[in-house]
Amino acid sequence: VVIICYFFFKSSSNKRMATFDFNNTEVMFPYEHAYDAQQELMEAVVGALHDGENGLLESPTGTGKTVALLCASLGWAATFNESSSESEDSPASDSRKKRRHLEIGETQPPPSQKKKPVLIFLSRTHDQLEQVRKEVISTPYKGLVVAHLASKSRYCINEAALSATEGVDAACARWRKQKPDLDPPFNLSGCPYFSGRPKTAVPISADMEDLKVRGKEEVFCPYFFSIETAASATIVLAPYNYLFGFQPLRELFGADSAPVLIVDEAHNLCSMIEQEHTHRVSKKVLVEADDDLSEALRRTAHRIQLIENKFNDLGEMAEDVYGTLKENLRCFEEAQAVVRTINARFQQLEVLTERDTVHTGIAAIERLPWLLGFSDEMSNRPSGHLHRDPIIKIMSSLSKADDSDEESDEDNSFDIKVASSVRALTVASEEIGSTGVSSWNIKLLCFYVKSLYAAPLSDLEVHYKDIIMIKTPEEPFFVELMCLTPKIGFAELVHCNDVRKSFILVSGTLSPLEQFESQLGQPFKYKLRGKHVIDDSQILSRVLTMCPTNGQVLNGKSEFRGTHYYLNVALTISAVLEASIPGGVLVLFPSKAMRDTCFDIFTQTTSLFSNYQLLKEKAGGDCDNFTELAKTGQRVMCLAVFRGSLSEGHNFPDDEARVVFLVGVPFRAYNIFAKLKIQYEDDDYNWYEIDAIRAANQALGRVIRHARDYGAVIFCDSRYSEVNSSYLPKWLYKGLPPRGNDIRKLKTDLMSFFHFNDVKFNRLKDRPPGFYPTKVGDTSSDDSFGEI
Repeated sequence: VVIICYFFFKSSSNKRMATFDFNNTEVMFPYEHAYDAQQELMEAVVGALHDGENGLLESPTGTGKTVALLCASLGWAATFNESSSESEDSPASDSRKKRRHLEIGETQPPPSQKKKPVLIFLSRTHDQLEQVRKEVISTPYKGLVVAHLASKSRYCINEAALSATEGVDAACARWRKQKPDLDPPFNLSGCPYFSGRPKTAVPISADMEDLKVRGKEEVFCPYFFSIETAASATIVLAPYNYLFGFQPLRELFGADSAPVLIVDEAHNLCSMIEQEHTHRVSKKVLVEADDDLSEALRRTAHRIQLIENKFNDLGEMAEDVYGTLKENLRCFEEAQAVVRTINARFQQLEVLTERDTVHTGIAAIERLPWLLGFSDEMSNRPSGHLHRDPIIKIMSSLSKADDSDEESDEDNSFDIKVASSVRALTVASEEIGSTGVSSWNIKLLCFYVKSLYAAPLSDLEVHYKDIIMIKTPEEPFFVELMCLTPKIGFAELVHCNDVRKSFILVSGTLSPLEQFESQLGQPFKYKLRGKHVIDDSQILSRVLTMCPTNGQVLNGKSEFRGTHYYLNVALTISAVLEASIPGGVLVLFPSKAMRDTCFDIFTQTTSLFSNYQLLKEKAGGDCDNFTELAKTGQRVMCLAVFRGSLSEGHNFPDDEARVVFLVGVPFRAYNIFAKLKIQYEDDDYNWYEIDAIRAANQALGRVIRHARDYGAVIFCDSRYSEVNSSYLPKWLYKGLPPRGNDIRKLKTDLMSFFHFNDVKFNRLKDRPPGFYPTKVGDTSSDDSFGEI
């Protein structure tokens, strides 16, 4: 039994800290001073939670927003607990509640029940969440319980499960069905860690790796321990894609809870929700699903044969296992028949359909009876009745229909046939893991078919597209139900379990806030475009619209990207770097192809970058020892891509990256998917441009990581000079960054800027003698930093 006390109290440490009062809520802060940017963020968070509202809060990177978020939410939770306790302890509380509800016309007051605040902190990656854990420890609030939810593949310590061909999830499900009292072939090997528990208390400082080490030493499962801990935790950490399909997280939205979902790095939330509600089925998936079911059938039949050969008189437990195997065998046979029917129809569809065909989502469900083999017409939806009820409701009624002697109503006969096929696929996807075979392909097929039933007609008509594509050799033919908006998935989250929740969405790049709110389709009463912790003298930005060497326009549009364009980029960056610039240089490109082409040109034109060591971002976001070299004062340049690990999830404080070049505008590939999204978002906001500028803004945050940091941002594309200034971070400039085509002035500005800040922050001692020209310190010139 694991007993976890849910309470927290004020720190008794002698460490001096600040205390703030926001909306009658005491918030303790772990330092003597909080920046204005942190105070306004804490005030907005407390206000939203106090009113039970949603918050859309833009707070720049490097402002200490994580500790501010944690302190504000923990302070609110402490006040919430105190007020709930006082209210529950009051003798008159129940009578007051009855009287209050009668006054507003309710005939039956709700039962008296104390709700528990559940703080769920969500971010993009587990590494970011581990940083959040460290910040939790630094807060003045003690006695906290933190649970970090992760997948079985991340937490599993059973070497046999990790190497199982069917995958960790399937192996875990199979081994947990242990029958210890039976001999082979009835018993399953079992997992020795599943039923174990920690022998001593697990400290809050224990991260995922610590938990896995202790799990091996004390023989318990870190995955199930984290889920058990989450039920009573003060703060639950999880990647935000776990909001969809990860049941242990959904179970925290109980009727007795007051869930608060704090989503950090929320700028990616909209696209993530759309992807979670987009489902694709390809020929490759169907072929592999057929092969998986064939292997599952073979293994199941083999086990049945072993039982029949070894035992004449089956015991009660053996009969149970035998019956389950026979049922699974029947289920796999039904599922394989469905898969083969769909595969045959796919071959016809590929012949009958033109390349890149697009219809509304209605077409996908009209095609479903034909796809499953129940109709000879590709668009056959009798009486419009198919899909009128959710698939789960239809499936649950099948057992009654099967037992009835009455014939099914002709109008819903298709419903029953389709639901029967879907049920066969669903059961097969759940049971196939017990045979040691992967369930992934069959689940993809289930997701596609079920999504047609889950969406109302109006949503399929307006918010989804049915796409039939003939594409690449790797995936030559597929159908896709494309979700065009995050509104559907976000609304489902808001109403999940009928429990009211507060969503606090935070990022450094949410502007324009009204457009982001419109995308999600839910009201956000509290909005904030936050300040930065730096002043204007710590950031320098310029837009280069032309190559300073030859005067040719810098424009990264595909029609302008010839060899001359890439050479002009090299000449431009080389000219800027002639200035005395300390620290590392980060150069970002819209695509890997552009990055690789420029890297080849940079390395071939050695005379341009002879003073710099050139590195290129590798898969997974690694860039060799770029930061180590930069910190030691060596001139080093790293070429990376927008929307990648280095441009979004990596920190480059101080000399690790003093200059960031943005080469081109990171528009998404202008393919059929982007075109459909642009057509759908035909409103007052330019979604395509805003999406690209958000990616650029996220990259800008790499250069400033704390209050004493400073750096320069150089936009190398003429299109940046025409961007709506409201799309750019408020802290970057009051309007558009000025142009820097006068290369001589730009180099002087850069040297003056870095010299000024090196002196201001006592970093001049880190520069080699003679690093800056003597005249740089003179601020009387029109070209000096003093005039910026």
